[in-house]
This record gives sequence, structure tokens and C-alpha cells, in this order.
Amino acid sequence: MNPGQPISRPLGLTLLAMANIVVGVFFAIVALMTLVLLTNGADSTGTLLTSFVAGLVLSLGAIVSAFGYLRLSASRGKTLGTVFGLLVIAYVAHGLILSGTANIVYIVMALIGFGNTSLVNTLYKDVFSEE
Repeated sequence: MNPGQPISRPLGLTLLAMANIVVGVFFAIVALMTLVLLTNGADSTGTLLTSFVAGLVLSLGAIVSAFGYLRLSASRGKTLGTVFGLLVIAYVAHGLILSGTANIVYIVMALIGFGNTSLVNTLYKDVFSEE
């Protein structure tokens, strides 16, 4: 993008940002529910601690990358969106390995992970500006 040109954010990138905000809220709820379980005396098993850390990290990644998409920021949008997408894919793979079965949540999350990773590095790679 040239410095003198007006910023034009594609509709698809805006929709991806909105999806990331929804996903970020979902992961924040997962982290909050896990924190409530931990503070109410539940055993600090590896599963609960993993759910809390994953929920917190993925929530922050989703929301910060969403605002990066809206601001067309290369560092917060493109880079963090790519990292967030890869972390979501790893989260889904981990869940599939533990449970052994796929469900609609895993399918939607895998689509969001692949969408974030692929779209910001192919279709929308030229709309981000360096800061």
C-alpha cells in the first residue's frame, strides 16, 4: 500500500475479524470456566491447567489479531493471525488425539485455524501495512 492511498479493507477480512472476536470470546469463557473450577477446589490436573492456559492464549491471540485485521496492521494482523491460526490447528489436533473422535466444534475450529493462516498469507497479504 502506498502512504497516500486511502485504506480499503476487504469485506472478507472484516468478516474474519468478526469471527475471531467471537472465537476469542468463546476461548475467554473456556478460560474463565476453568479458572472457576480451579479456584473452587477442583484437582489441578494437567487437563484443567492446559484448558486454562490454552483458553487464555487463544483468546488473546484471536482478539488481538482481529483488531490487527481491522487496522490492517502487518504485525498484529498478519503475523499474529498466522500464529493464532497455527495454534488453533495444534489445539484441534491435540483435542482429536485425546478424544479420538471429531465433532462439529473441532471442524469449525479447524476451519477458523486454516482460514486465518491461509487467507492472511494469500488472498489478503497485500492489504496489510507496515507500521
